[in-house]
Amino acid sequence: MGIAFSVLIIICFGFAFNSVQSNTITAAFNSAFGINKLFLGSLITIASAIIIFGGVKSIAKISSIIVPIMAIVYILVALFIIITNITELPSVFKMIFSNAFGVKQIIGGGIGAALLNGIKRDIILIPPISDAKTILFIFTFLLRIIDTQKSKIKSKKKLIIIIKSIYIFINYSPLISIKKRH
Repeated sequence: MGIAFSVLIIICFGFAFNSVQSNTITAAFNSAFGINKLFLGSLITIASAIIIFGGVKSIAKISSIIVPIMAIVYILVALFIIITNITELPSVFKMIFSNAFGVKQIIGGGIGAALLNGIKRDIILIPPISDAKTILFIFTFLLRIIDTQKSKIKSKKKLIIIIKSIYIFINYSPLISIKKRH
């Protein structure tokens, strides 16, 4: 099995991942600047071949030149975007904090923490993959219900009832095996 995995990963890295990346690059340049996909794909292929067949020294040399340039360009583009949209900055921070500290996020974090502590203490056994997918689906479904009902949840009492319902579901779900402590 390990040999099959090794062979398949070599094939994927050699052909699949590179073709997806070059396709994305050519599509982006074609969309933004109207550059022919075939021309740019050929250029990327030739440049990659020269660098790769040049050996490790060639890869290291080109990387030592390109990576700092990429980092600087990334920072400059990020600063340009922030500066040109400076008036939107307060609403961006408001959206970040409202989406980070909402009811859905608090409940999701609580469920994750409860599962993490249960697994760490060896109280909750990890179910097979098919059951884990079912559990994740049900948790996602419950969080979706809470999210749609968020505007209707006005009191803390209703929120506590919802949290207790999730707690009861987690503790009494046949999909999660609970070990008894002796």
